[in-house]
Amino acid sequence: MRFPLLISALALLLSACSDITDMAAIEEEIRTGIQQQSGVTATIDCPSEIEWRVGGTFNCLVINGAQRSIATVSMQNAKGEYIWQVR
Repeated sequence: MRFPLLISALALLLSACSDITDMAAIEEEIRTGIQQQSGVTATIDCPSEIEWRVGGTFNCLVINGAQRSIATVSMQNAKGEYIWQVR
C-alpha cells in the first residue's frame, strides 16, 4: 500500500518551556497526523539534531512495513511552529 499524499495544515506550537528542536515531539505529531488522516500506523524517524531556521526545511523518514516515504517539515517561525507534508 502506498501512502496517499498527506498534507497537514495544522501547525504545532510548542510550549515555551520546550526546546523547539524537540524531535520526539515532531515525530509524534507526524505519526499522529498520518494515523488520523489515513488510518496507517507508521514509524517516523527525524534527524536527531537540526538548526531551526525560519523558512528552512528538513526531512523525516516515514516507515510503514516495507513502504518508505518522506515527510518534509517546514519551519514557520522562531516560536517553533511548523507544517509538514508527506510525499
